[in-house]
Amino acid sequence: MKQTTKRLLHLAGALVSLILVVYLISRFFELRAAVASQLQNGFPLVTLALASVVCLLAYVPISIAWALLVSERGHGFRNIPVSLEIVLLSQAARYLPGNVGHLVGRVMLTRRYLDVTATRGSALVTIELLLSLACAALLSSAAIPQLAPLAPHWLARILVQPTTVVIGVCTMVVVLIIMGVASRRWLKFSLPAAPTLLSSAFFYAAALLVGGYALWLLLNSQHVSAVSLSLALLAYTTSWLAGFVTPGAPSGLGVREFILVQLLAPAVGEPQALLAAALLRLCSVSADVVAFGMGLLLTRHFGRIRAATKLAAG
Repeated sequence: MKQTTKRLLHLAGALVSLILVVYLISRFFELRAAVASQLQNGFPLVTLALASVVCLLAYVPISIAWALLVSERGHGFRNIPVSLEIVLLSQAARYLPGNVGHLVGRVMLTRRYLDVTATRGSALVTIELLLSLACAALLSSAAIPQLAPLAPHWLARILVQPTTVVIGVCTMVVVLIIMGVASRRWLKFSLPAAPTLLSSAFFYAAALLVGGYALWLLLNSQHVSAVSLSLALLAYTTSWLAGFVTPGAPSGLGVREFILVQLLAPAVGEPQALLAAALLRLCSVSADVVAFGMGLLLTRHFGRIRAATKLAAG
């Protein structure tokens, strides 16, 4: 893809992000009285703190998955501490324009700390993205019945059928197999072993489940017991997908919140959906700030170990 095309795509994505942020803010102010009524029993500080911790915990399975991908067969779990350091430090860069800063940082830090070449690191990042997208697509397809309130009556009757989930998941599996075969030829890179890929996918799926649980906590803190965990998972994974594939949107800002509101509003009402989206972003940013601080502490700790090891080797 030409550099000019990439810049145009990033510019378009950034513009979409800005428009959606402005739209959501305007809706927030239009419905501010209804939004405020959701907090009539006080601001849910305890739940907010808990959801932030849950968002922070999502980095653990991501770090394990990355350690498995970058390591030689059978040695993945040895590199989990360093992988955690790399992930915590690099994730802060996802707020940079372009929505790829954290991926570039991941490759650079992996090269520095684990002696993985930039070429191999870039290929592994691509594999990681494909695995993450695959997990999000599968989890979303498993929650297809939750889309029924958004669909026309004739389509809603189809979506609620149990067979729809089976068809949706099977379709996604076939699509992912085709994508996997195509990407292998495209990458021109020896893929990790199948058990490694499956194990990594499991941990990436776990990270998405953790994020969906954080959203569910925020929704239920607003005293709406009708919100199911599957709806929260569907909303989270779908919004994550939409934000991720939008180039130029820093951390999917605006895009994810818009999709969350659209999916949650039929079940909980637009005021609560707006509040949940805003609180989830607040929790996510808080978790990223804490994660970066923890990454710096780990860098200082492991830096001393690495320096001592070099000194002993010299």
